[in-house]
Amino acid sequence: MPNMKSYTELNKDLFKLYRDFSQRQITKRAVQRKIALYETQITDGESSQFVALFERYRGLLAAVNSQNLGSNFEAANLPAVFTTINPFSRIELQVKCFLQWLDLGFEAFTFNYGTEVPALLEAGIPIANIVELGEAETGNKLHGKPVPRVLPVLKRALLEFDQDILLVNSDLYAAAIDVQFVDAWRSCNPLLALTRQDVLSVECQFTDFSEPYLGGLDAFLLPRDRLVELIAELEKFTVSERMAFGVVGWDYMVGAVIKNLGGSIANSVVLQHELHQATYNEISEFEHYIEVIHGFGVGMKPERDSVAYGFHQIILKDCKANQIAVSRAISSIPVAQPIRLTIETAKIRAWFETTVPQLTGSLSESFIERLILSLSKRPDVRFSALLGRSLDLEPFRAFTLTLSLAVIVMLLRKDLRQHVNDFYPEGNKHAIVVGMIRDNAKDRPEQQRLEVAKLFFTELIDYKIFNPRLFNFLVLSCANEAERSLMVKIKALVIEEIKNAA
Repeated sequence: MPNMKSYTELNKDLFKLYRDFSQRQITKRAVQRKIALYETQITDGESSQFVALFERYRGLLAAVNSQNLGSNFEAANLPAVFTTINPFSRIELQVKCFLQWLDLGFEAFTFNYGTEVPALLEAGIPIANIVELGEAETGNKLHGKPVPRVLPVLKRALLEFDQDILLVNSDLYAAAIDVQFVDAWRSCNPLLALTRQDVLSVECQFTDFSEPYLGGLDAFLLPRDRLVELIAELEKFTVSERMAFGVVGWDYMVGAVIKNLGGSIANSVVLQHELHQATYNEISEFEHYIEVIHGFGVGMKPERDSVAYGFHQIILKDCKANQIAVSRAISSIPVAQPIRLTIETAKIRAWFETTVPQLTGSLSESFIERLILSLSKRPDVRFSALLGRSLDLEPFRAFTLTLSLAVIVMLLRKDLRQHVNDFYPEGNKHAIVVGMIRDNAKDRPEQQRLEVAKLFFTELIDYKIFNPRLFNFLVLSCANEAERSLMVKIKALVIEEIKNAA
């Protein structure tokens, strides 16, 4: 039985709903779902008061919708979202992403093999939004696992649906408050491949630590009237039968065919993707597609590196050409709200404020706050993955950021400070990497110490290996009091653990 609400509690909840909707922090569909829930939570007494309260807030919400959001907010002419949720990995995030599509007003469907359906239902996916596939429609025979094959899913779209299709990876979160971004995409090209936006956490709006991933394609906007043509073009190549969600190579193959049919590629702007370790473990699968993709004029040679580089250049070129048109999608992104830190994360912020107040010359207070909050949501992300998000910072600021990242991560993850040692496993490549850093940056001391810092903290945080020589090098390279304070904190967090273990 749902928790019953008093008049005062309901009034408070409805006001918060109105405030969030006014500030573009919640979608119209989510508002409707919450009101429906609240209507089941009212007490029997004072019914007339409750009715009047609901009517008043419905009027206020309708006024906000018509005045601030306009007719484009309505879910008209939207594509159906096709994805496949993996019930055995990061299911909570995938469900969050899926329900967001529904909240925005899209019809969304997850295509799965029959044995996976019970796990999806248990996770909260409505049965009406699950399309059950037969074994022949999966990659069970080709890849040894029942992942949906792309061609059968496209054929289902042609036979069973009458609207455009948005084919997306299941861990893409549509960080939007309305659906106007779809019009921005279509203005680039009706037949469109899309890149994702890598972020630390989909729960935090942190644009300074976010960037588009241009090494592959994660979504495809497919017009209904081009599906026959697309399927026919793919079926010209036997290798298309191998294409399957979660198996490397199919995004380049579909992208190459879309380009050949006159389509284009653009940054999605709103499709957020949380950083995580690569889940593709069969890189050799890409070899099957090289000859076909090269035949479309991609790459100088029919070799993996050449084709991958060639396609990357195509992504860069198209994204640049579509930059102005797709920028209209930014209007769909909700405005970032004030930071609300927990007691634990507030303590970390307080440490930065009191110990390294001069740090704000390199990294602003707001940046540090959002960094702490975002990292607190991602206890699973590897330090090496964070290093690629230093954006275009020059070496001095990038060094400060690397040290700050290390301190925040180690303060948040106390388990990282356990079982630290200074032993390298047999066959490691530490000496080779050190040699490369020395040779490649010997005339650039700022760059050299940055690369050493990346190596030292990756070994320390990801592999629990503490290298005293690299640590001493970094301490001696510190250029100001803020950097020295950060290194002192690292020493306090790690060195004592090594002594205790000994």
